[in-house]
Amino acid sequence: MVALTAAACDRLSSPPSAPTIPAPQAPVDTRKVTYELQEKCARDAYELYKHEWADKPQGNLRTISLSYTNHYNSKLGKCLMVVTFLYADATKGKITDYQSQDLVDVLENREIGAFLSPMKTTAQAFQCYVAEQTCSNTSAVGAPASWERLAKPYMEE
Repeated sequence: MVALTAAACDRLSSPPSAPTIPAPQAPVDTRKVTYELQEKCARDAYELYKHEWADKPQGNLRTISLSYTNHYNSKLGKCLMVVTFLYADATKGKITDYQSQDLVDVLENREIGAFLSPMKTTAQAFQCYVAEQTCSNTSAVGAPASWERLAKPYMEE
């Protein structure tokens, strides 16, 4: 009797294929991307301003002026805004006028800096800081300029 056996023969693995090269991509137009980020920042800042400031009742405070400025800071990759609020406080039987500015990270809805001072030229600022830095001059005359120096890099980069 003859037995037939079949033997399988393994082939060596196929030869290595050539490396795949990704198709070239169109260059990114950074101006367009920046413009789109600025547009989104403007929309988001408006919505936050409207929700957090413009549409909120101010209690005993009488609004003299309320405005905001937004800026997309490409260096930080953040949408920022400064809300400026001039108001009269009628508590304690007398009216005192104040100026307030808040530097806000729009996406995080987080205050980065603040400036608050009575509008009298002889009064000290109550609050004046940006990030970890406090204003170098808190006099009524020097505090606004000190605040602007600290906030400027955030709003101009």
